[in-house]
Amino acid sequence: MIGAFIMTMGHASMALEGIHQYFFYLGLVLMILGNGMFKPNISSMVGNLYPDNSSKKDAGYTIFYMGINAGAFLGMLLCGYIGEKIGWHYGFGLAGIFMFFGMLQFYFGQRIFGINGDSPKQLKEFHDNQIKNKLEEEPEELPAKVVRDRLIVVAVLMIASIVFFLAFEQAGGSMSIFAKDYTQRVLSGNAAITFKWIDGILTIAPIIIVSIVLYALSKRIFNQYPLTIIFTGISFAVIWGLGALESYA
Repeated sequence: MIGAFIMTMGHASMALEGIHQYFFYLGLVLMILGNGMFKPNISSMVGNLYPDNSSKKDAGYTIFYMGINAGAFLGMLLCGYIGEKIGWHYGFGLAGIFMFFGMLQFYFGQRIFGINGDSPKQLKEFHDNQIKNKLEEEPEELPAKVVRDRLIVVAVLMIASIVFFLAFEQAGGSMSIFAKDYTQRVLSGNAAITFKWIDGILTIAPIIIVSIVLYALSKRIFNQYPLTIIFTGISFAVIWGLGALESYA
């Protein structure tokens, strides 16, 4: 909730960038801090809604990710277009309004999460009461070697995700400049930033097919994470090639 509120304030500050540029930088700082609190926690809460061995966990994350991309689609289509064509502070302000209503929806809907998202103290009291009532047994501690190996895996995934998102998040910056300079923007109403909505719609539309393909690949390939890095690299190579051809032409 605190993260969502800080992000809302960040959008509001960026909406005031027309008054002074310092509001824009303040808004960026607030967005970074708010997103750092909100995004990891909301993803963890989705995972905690299901037991670790539940087959519904992947389906839950799929629905969650569809919601994210629906927001990306509509956000870029509306806020991006208004920002580029009318004024960026109007686009930032509209995004802030949507973020505010999203925060309210999360606040009034959080009761459906049960204990998921409660403070560590409340969770400990809940589990202690379950143990006292013999509703569950005391969980066994994992061996030190298992804990160490899992931390190593987490570190590897963190490094891989940093590399991936360094490339992926260019979509809102350098790729928008590429779209402005090297793309015929007929479908976007001549607004370069709105090309970002393609990412959202192309994630939502084929998600069922992609899920089936990934499930089939999981039986033959030990991990799909390397594929994401490879495909991302190939996509940048394609964009570089197209840009080079356009420059020579």
